[in-house]
Amino acid sequence: MNPQEIKNKIDSISYYQNRHIKNNALNLCDEIIKSKLLTKYGKSVVEKIKNEITKIEDPWSRNSQSNFTDLCDIQKKINELYSIFE
Repeated sequence: MNPQEIKNKIDSISYYQNRHIKNNALNLCDEIIKSKLLTKYGKSVVEKIKNEITKIEDPWSRNSQSNFTDLCDIQKKINELYSIFE
């Protein structure tokens, strides 16, 4: 996987009303950690972002309506991932 493919994946999960945004973000973090694109420091940053996403409650777990704050928090973490590859 190259940096452009990772940016494309981030773009594909970062759309409004994505019901699987947390799970997709965690899966993407796992893929980035397994890839050989980053140094140890870069992988530790991605690991930190993954842990922070894990702590955020799933925004779609309540009555099929999103929790906007949790959704924004996850989106901020996804943006941090994107900034690593710019």
